Amino acid sequence: MAFDYDATDTPDEVVSAVAAEMSSGGLKEESDEERDKRFLANQAWREEQRRRDEQHRLAYQQERKAKAEADRREAAIAAAAVREQEQRKRSVRIERDVRDRELANLRLQSAQQAAWQRHVEQAAHNAVAQQYRDTLMGELEALINPPASPPESEPDVVYLDKDEMGSPHLGDPDFNPKLLTRIIRR
Repeated sequence: MAFDYDATDTPDEVVSAVAAEMSSGGLKEESDEERDKRFLANQAWREEQRRRDEQHRLAYQQERKAKAEADRREAAIAAAAVREQEQRKRSVRIERDVRDRELANLRLQSAQQAAWQRHVEQAAHNAVAQQYRDTLMGELEALINPPASPPESEPDVVYLDKDEMGSPHLGDPDFNPKLLTRIIRR
């Protein structure tokens, strides 16, 4: 029976057998067959250890590759989030700039409209003032140089029937329009 150094818990009978062998006067001489057997067992154990070490190394490499891939994915996600945030900031900045430009254009148009309105109002005021001055000058001119009176003409004589009432003269208070059409000129 060979001792298993890799076993985590050694059975009591193996421990007893090893202790008995050690106390019985030392180890007995091994035969060539036992030595070859032990050599082959050691070689098998070493091969098993090498395979296990290789499996551990491959598992460790796979873990490292998986972790590196996960780190790359996380970095890509973080970079995408940063790009998206920067894009949103850029969109907000562009919208703000466009809105500011539109407001500036509206202010400019409003100022131009107000200036145009002032010019129109000033022109209307100037036209009214000029009309007033022209009227005053015309009245002064009429007072200073009165118009020539029209030549006197013969008065029109109108004969009316005695039945008709009223006056044929336009300015009279008892003016009768029917009488105006019957004016007889002589």
